[in-house]
Amino acid sequence: MQYYDALPCLDLTPLSAQTLLEAARRIERLREQGEVLVACALGYSRSAAAVAVWLCWSGRTDSMDAALTLLHQQRPQVVLGAIWRQRLQEAERLIQEARHEN
Repeated sequence: MQYYDALPCLDLTPLSAQTLLEAARRIERLREQGEVLVACALGYSRSAAAVAVWLCWSGRTDSMDAALTLLHQQRPQVVLGAIWRQRLQEAERLIQEARHEN
């Protein structure tokens, strides 16, 4: 049984929408085994973006805006600039398209 996962990526490099969705899938898979700690080296963009996509993908929030609101309530120090927000919107679009296909 695997109790951890890693998604290697460079510091300060915005992840693609597809990579963020993969991170969300991995978070959910690990959640089935218990609590999950999501972290990155700097701790204010990549991990936050992955959690935002997971919140939306898993249905815990009904939109990316709601996921970001919840995230900022819990961790006000999160920094997601324009390129990150663009990637999050792309991920939300992919999530919506997948839901319409099912």
